[in-house]
Amino acid sequence: MFLLRRFKTKLYPLEQTLLNVVIDRAPACWKDSLKEQVETINLIQRHAKAKEINFYRLIRGQPSFDDRIRLSFTRGEHKLCTIAFSPSNYDMNIKADVWMVNGFLFSLGFSFSPKEFLKCEDITVKELRFFDDAALQDKETEGWRDSALVPTLKQFFGDCDISQVNQPLGEGEKKRCITMLGTKFPDDYRQLMLIADGFEIGDWKVNGLATVRQVVDLEQNWYILAESTEAFLAVIEADSQGEVYYLVPGEDPVKLGKSFVAAMKTRLTYR
Repeated sequence: MFLLRRFKTKLYPLEQTLLNVVIDRAPACWKDSLKEQVETINLIQRHAKAKEINFYRLIRGQPSFDDRIRLSFTRGEHKLCTIAFSPSNYDMNIKADVWMVNGFLFSLGFSFSPKEFLKCEDITVKELRFFDDAALQDKETEGWRDSALVPTLKQFFGDCDISQVNQPLGEGEKKRCITMLGTKFPDDYRQLMLIADGFEIGDWKVNGLATVRQVVDLEQNWYILAESTEAFLAVIEADSQGEVYYLVPGEDPVKLGKSFVAAMKTRLTYR
């Protein structure tokens, strides 16, 4: 997993077009920073037949982080938006996720390899959805991290440390996320998302529907439901079974069954 691929320093037309769409439709206060971030990319790394593209800005061989063009509302890794589109003259739908790291555009991840379409400049955008972490920050200051939800979560997991609990998404937003992600989630994971859209438990972070992130591999794409510093619990993108897998970089995936809660319990340390 996570194999290193060759480097290219020029955006293909499809990649440039998608980034232009993001800039054009971004909130006005983001546009200039995003535009300059794209213009200053001088190293591009493609993985898994271009299913994932990583962007870098280097000065004298070292990564450059210009605070002047940083989007300050993002912390760590953050999904900026998801684009559903189809290339002109092709009857198919493709999804692309745009990711930030510490306020800078870092990667494009596709639902399947776009290698055949990389030189395509014309696309039809079906939907573009921004995941605005600034809104999360505003809600945090109003008690967004809801400790009152902890006892309900402990009914699933028992007596363990649970913190950083996010309130659940509204019904419409939840349906939109599930549709955009396009995979079957374990039934008990969806039950948890009715209570909280993400939380921390022990040494693990459980991602909510709004923050589920994608990892690209040669064989398939994964959606990360929970993660620690060394491993992940994930489902396969576009899968119809809802199977949970245990992933460790460099090792083969291990199938754990269809219960997210059961898989999570095997990884927790209880008092």
